[in-house]
Amino acid sequence: MRKVLGAVAGVKKKQAWYESAKELLKSVQEVRHFLQHFDREMGKLVKGTFPIGGCVIASFPGAETTYARVLSSTPARSREFRY
Repeated sequence: MRKVLGAVAGVKKKQAWYESAKELLKSVQEVRHFLQHFDREMGKLVKGTFPIGGCVIASFPGAETTYARVLSSTPARSREFRY
């Protein structure tokens, strides 16, 4: 929006409404920066966190039974199942 306002022909940048609009747009500047540099910012966002959902499941045949291992993508512990 800031770019659009600046590109409109005939808009005087010293008018009160223009200054007010620029001031209001400052409140979303952090979001704009995040989206503009999405690739770099996404790495910072997920660093040290866990995905919202999902898991890896593997099963291993044993001599007497089959074992399964579930690794959750949350801070919850992994769990071993025998069946």
